[in-house]
Amino acid sequence: MRAIVSLVMPTLPVWDLCCDHAQIGCAALEAYPEAQAVFVDRARLTVERLERSLARSRRFDGRYRLLCADVQQMELPA
Repeated sequence: MRAIVSLVMPTLPVWDLCCDHAQIGCAALEAYPEAQAVFVDRARLTVERLERSLARSRRFDGRYRLLCADVQQMELPA
């Protein structure tokens, strides 16, 4: 996980695709207080569970977005 997070450019949003438990995005948010994350998963229940979990902890308030989408069908930023 540290190797992946070390590649993050904190000035750009971190896209945690097929996020499941959101470990990559949350690790990046922990490591870089100025970072933003976008969590994407196609399973609505996964996104809803993550939304509740992040809202309860409030550690990353205002620093993330959640999307319920199939990454194979969406257009991602360059």
